[in-house]
Amino acid sequence: SYVRTVYIDVLITVNIFIDFFLLLCSKKFLHIKAPLFRMILGSIFGGITSLVALLPQIPPGINILADILFAAVIIFITFGRTNIKNFFKRVAIYFAISFSFCGIMIFVYTTFRPKGMEIYNDVVYFNISPVILIILTLVCYYILRLIKRLTKSVCGTQAYIVELSLNKQTVTFCAKVDTGC
Repeated sequence: SYVRTVYIDVLITVNIFIDFFLLLCSKKFLHIKAPLFRMILGSIFGGITSLVALLPQIPPGINILADILFAAVIIFITFGRTNIKNFFKRVAIYFAISFSFCGIMIFVYTTFRPKGMEIYNDVVYFNISPVILIILTLVCYYILRLIKRLTKSVCGTQAYIVELSLNKQTVTFCAKVDTGC
């Protein structure tokens, strides 16, 4: 084991910045609205939860439960109340996007071993200049957008919610616009 210096202000700020982009990706992927103020509050909570990196090594089971709990609170703060199905969907999408980002960061970490980058208790820490941080975050953001574009969500551009009712039963789903051309 070795001693490392972690600056709490850098840890929190970096994770606020990263959480904001993760929430932005989630918002766009889910096609939901969220006020900027709530996104900032969710990001700040996410940044504060990054302090878990300062704790001793957490057992994997507890770490996963903590990650799920933190993600649920972040999603609740950012997107507000909804039915339980939508809430779990939002948490799952946020988790999937976070895992994608984490995967990209682990690839960068293991491949290039950048000085000043650490991953501890599932928290990414960068002791790097703000310019490099912004560039890396934007690269991850555009990689995630590319993944979304390649997988094309069913409720993508020019999609509407369709509601069909028959004999007191209603089904709701997303459908793409078809001009018939």
